[in-house]
Amino acid sequence: MSFTPAILYSNYLNHNISFSKTVDLLLNFIENNCDPKIRLDSLDILMKIGSEIPETYNILERCLISEEEEKIRARAAELLYSFFLKKSLKSLIWSIRNDKSFLVLNTFQKIINKIRNHLVFDEFQKRIDKLSNRMSIDAKDFLFVLDQSKSIDEIRIFRNKVMNLLFLNQNTITLVKKGRITGVVLSLFKKIPKTLYRLERVDYLDLSFNYLKKLSSEIFKLRELQSLNLKGNEFNHFPAIFRSFKINNLLSLNLSYNHINEIPDWIGQLTHLKSLDLSYNELNSLPKS
Repeated sequence: MSFTPAILYSNYLNHNISFSKTVDLLLNFIENNCDPKIRLDSLDILMKIGSEIPETYNILERCLISEEEEKIRARAAELLYSFFLKKSLKSLIWSIRNDKSFLVLNTFQKIINKIRNHLVFDEFQKRIDKLSNRMSIDAKDFLFVLDQSKSIDEIRIFRNKVMNLLFLNQNTITLVKKGRITGVVLSLFKKIPKTLYRLERVDYLDLSFNYLKKLSSEIFKLRELQSLNLKGNEFNHFPAIFRSFKINNLLSLNLSYNHINEIPDWIGQLTHLKSLDLSYNELNSLPKS
């Protein structure tokens, strides 16, 4: 009988196949299958059912250390951390020190936040400090870089005496002054990455030409924000969160080229704004305020 990981898992849940046989077949997929998706699916199912047998450890360790596919290395790190933490400490630390993939390092950040191990956490912080120093960025802000880039080798940096421009990927640009990210440009996003809201010093945020229909209230964590560009998105209404929350430093708001058909009466309460662009919308009337 031919199994896929999904069929195998279904048979296991229906008690048509034993736990040990399920694990054996999953490990065979992981070790010998050429299709990365089949291997990743097998790792996902292994995470669901759990397995602490020696052969599971051996295969996961090989995946972590020598696998070419970064997604498989990342998943192997998560499984080792979850089921073989004590036994795999040396391998996990080696991976933190040497793996160039930001996806793998991001995985370590997430699993460390769930279950704290001081040895792994300390090594992770050392690696982050080393990478952030190399790019002249504060370690706090580097977590956004980690989230948006594949590896440090793919980041393009343009430096001058005043600031640095970092092209993290084809859709993300950051402006860095005195080691802190103060400006961000994101394009072609349907959802804003959560790590953006941790950037304490951002005063310029360009979210123009994305696919945004609403704003998260988390944007108000950016207390230094002075200029917000939402041009060319998919807003049908003036974002109501501006009534409930305030960024007192916000001076410029661009909502041009959206689909807004009405301006709310409370817009007059946004007295801190010096510039508000609502051109090229679908406005029927203007409020008295």
